[in-house]
Amino acid sequence: MSHITIGLLLAGFGHVMIVLADTLSKYVQEDMAFLQVILARQLIQFFLMGLLWKLFFAAKQKFVIPPIRSLQFARNGLMVVMIFLYISSLKALDIGVAISLLNTAPFFALPFAVLLLKERVSATSILAIIIGFIGVLLIVQPGFESFQVEMLAVLAAAAIIGLYTIVSRKLASDMHPINFLCYQGAVLSIVYMPFAIIFWQPIPSELWGWLIVLSLLSCGFHLCFLTAIRHLEANRIAPLMYIEVIGGLFFGYLFFETVPNWLALCGIAVITVAGLMMTLQKSRPS
Repeated sequence: MSHITIGLLLAGFGHVMIVLADTLSKYVQEDMAFLQVILARQLIQFFLMGLLWKLFFAAKQKFVIPPIRSLQFARNGLMVVMIFLYISSLKALDIGVAISLLNTAPFFALPFAVLLLKERVSATSILAIIIGFIGVLLIVQPGFESFQVEMLAVLAAAAIIGLYTIVSRKLASDMHPINFLCYQGAVLSIVYMPFAIIFWQPIPSELWGWLIVLSLLSCGFHLCFLTAIRHLEANRIAPLMYIEVIGGLFFGYLFFETVPNWLALCGIAVITVAGLMMTLQKSRPS
C-alpha cells in the first residue's frame, strides 16, 4: 500500500471518528452538563497522550512545558474558548448544521493569514470566501423561525479555529505534536475542572461508557491526523475534512432522526463547494 493511500485512509478514518465523537457529545448532553463532557474529553486526551509520550518518546526527548508568557500558551487560550462555544451549542443544534458551520474555519483563517503572516490571497480564494458565507446565510437564515443564536456561537468558534490555525503555523516546529496534545489536555482540564465541579450533576451509569468512547474517538482523530501528515502533505488531506459534513448529516439522522430544512441543506452544499475550491486552490503549485 502506497504512502498516499495510507495517508488518505488515516485522514478519512480520523474525520469519521471526530464527527462521531461530536455526535456522541451532543447525545450525552441530554442527561449531563456540557462542561462534564469537555472535562472528560480533555482528561482522557491528557492521560492517553501522556502514556504515548512515556512509552515512545520520553527516552529520546525532553517533555516541554512552555512558559505562561508565550504564544503556545495563547494558543491554548484560544482552544479553551473555542471548545466552550462549540460543545455548549451542540445540544441545541442539528449536528450536521453545527459541523458544517464549524467547517467555515478556513474562510476565517485566510484573512488572519493576510493580517498576521502577510500572505497574498488569490482571486479564487476570495470568491470561495464569498460563496462560503452565502452558504452560511442559507444555514443560519437570520430573521426566520429556524434561526438559533447557538449558530452564531459556532461561527465564533470557527473564527477562533481560523486564528488558532495561523498561530499554530507560527509554532509549527515549537513542540512535538504528542507533547503538545498532552500539554493541551492538561491545561484545558485544569481550566475546566472547577467549572465542571460547580455545575456537576449525577451521570447515569449507562453514559460512562459513551463518555469514554467519545473521548477515545477524539484522541483517535488527533493520532490519525498526525500520522496521516507523515505520509501525505496537509494540502492533500484538507479536502477530506468535508467527510465530516456528510458524517454529521448521517449521524444526525441515525441518532436523533433529524434532517436540516432544505435551505440549510443548500447552505451546507454551498459551504462544501466553497471549501473544496479553497483547499484545491491552495494545493496547486505556485
